[in-house]
Amino acid sequence: MQPKIKHHKCLLFLTVFLWFPLTAFGQGRLLDKKITIQVAGEKIEKVLNRIEQLSGVSFSYNSDIIPGDSLVSFSCINKSIEKTLPIFLGKDFSFKSTGKYIIILQKNNRQEINPTKSKFKISGVVLDARTNRPLPLVTVYDMGSMVSSQSDSFGSFNLTLIPKTNFLAIRCSKAEYADSVSIINTELNETLVIKLFPVEKPLQKLNARSVSEVPIPDSAGIGIIEKIVDKELLVNSQNVVMYDKRIAQLSLFPKVGTNLRMSGAVTNHFSVNLFGGYSYGVAGFEAGGIVNINKSNVDGFQVSCLVNLSGKDVNGFQAVGLLNYTTGNVKGCQISVISNFGADTVKGVQVAGLINVCDKKLSGLQLSPVANISRGDETGAQVTGLMNYAPNPRFQFGLINIADTSDGAPFGVINIIRHGYYAISFNVDELQTGYFNFSMGTRKLYSILGVSGSTANDQNSWGFNYGLGSHFMDKRRFGINVELLNSFINAFGSFDSTTISRVSLSTQLSLRMGKHFYLSAGPSVNTFIADVDNPDVDKFISDALPSKNWHYSSSNTRYDAWLGAYAGLKYRF
Repeated sequence: MQPKIKHHKCLLFLTVFLWFPLTAFGQGRLLDKKITIQVAGEKIEKVLNRIEQLSGVSFSYNSDIIPGDSLVSFSCINKSIEKTLPIFLGKDFSFKSTGKYIIILQKNNRQEINPTKSKFKISGVVLDARTNRPLPLVTVYDMGSMVSSQSDSFGSFNLTLIPKTNFLAIRCSKAEYADSVSIINTELNETLVIKLFPVEKPLQKLNARSVSEVPIPDSAGIGIIEKIVDKELLVNSQNVVMYDKRIAQLSLFPKVGTNLRMSGAVTNHFSVNLFGGYSYGVAGFEAGGIVNINKSNVDGFQVSCLVNLSGKDVNGFQAVGLLNYTTGNVKGCQISVISNFGADTVKGVQVAGLINVCDKKLSGLQLSPVANISRGDETGAQVTGLMNYAPNPRFQFGLINIADTSDGAPFGVINIIRHGYYAISFNVDELQTGYFNFSMGTRKLYSILGVSGSTANDQNSWGFNYGLGSHFMDKRRFGINVELLNSFINAFGSFDSTTISRVSLSTQLSLRMGKHFYLSAGPSVNTFIADVDNPDVDKFISDALPSKNWHYSSSNTRYDAWLGAYAGLKYRF
């Protein structure tokens, strides 16, 4: 049988160059690939070759640990490679995947392998395969124990670990270089010379653009991570790409944890960080005492007392006491006592005690008592107690709503829409009350602020007006406005129990008289609402009401309704 790994005099050594930056194998975990195979009395080596052809992977192993001439018979239907291999190899092997390669290693025998737990030191140098120049900042690590080191300015490295098997898979990784995996014999000790080939990237033709058109990437999230995470961990996470996911991680600080200094290259299904943790990503659950930091995606549930930082997308649920910060897309729900920040698209819900920020498109809801900000071209719904801002929102509810262009409905006291609906009007009604109002918002929904006054029946009164309106049938010569207006009337010198509320629902036909001026008139339905058992208020209402009206009183409040009309002049901006 032709061995997969050849014996050298002093060192059993294999270098596998992994050109995965140029392949499609980065899309998923190799061991999770499913295959269907039926074997009857075939050699193990031939079976491995068949699996390679079926799945497109390549196996690397030492021929001394696998009896390649042994005959096996079995069948598998739609099973992963990870579950298929132990069927004919047995349970004495472990499997590691990197690039398009699956490395087969023999598990340790506790009675024979390193019973004294003595340390094993691996030394070597990493060179550029084309120039033979030393490569600094190369990540060198044992794929089994995750013990790692980095090469210095001379390309030299030292790796000390306690081996659990006769053979170790040592991987060397550097950004923009093809990886190298060396399988070494722990019974031998020799300096390694490892050469990495640079990855050739095809040149792309770039169209000439002005400086203003060149996009500037948002590096704020990266800057925050660099201030918190140790430089060595950041370099390792840039050099190493792991497609295998680890079941769990437990860390005290970003550099102190079960994934050691390789934590930034590992995606965990379950992660608990007592004070803080750093990982490549989460595919399950993560909890942190102070901060959770992920270079890539968060898929699942993430909770922290203070801060959650995600370098890419969040697909799931984030809950935090201070800040959820995501530089990619958010698909799910973010909840924070203080603030949420999504640097890209948010598709879901952001709930914060202070402020929500979405840097691009918002397809969902922002809910906050203080402020909601969405900077993208499209925004769903924003609900706040103080201020909403979005270039083109569908719905806004807040004291102040700000937008550039809105086809939706801003529901607030002050609506500032750059390309919106603005008008000043002066109206008179059937009770000889004059109204001076300012309307602002969109044609679909605008707010009304103003003042009113009357001297009818020798009774001076004035009030503040607030209401909502909508403009229909915006033709060249005419239009229709429906408005709901509430006036708080002061007829006795102060706003107290004698204050009278007048609610009016009117439909007004507007006739265009020039470029900006309109004559408007139409019917209305009106109601006075006031406290009962107040002689002054009763006299004021009785004198003001028309002869035909409807009256109703409860134990504390009186209601008086009548039909009326409005007429006036409007100036539209």
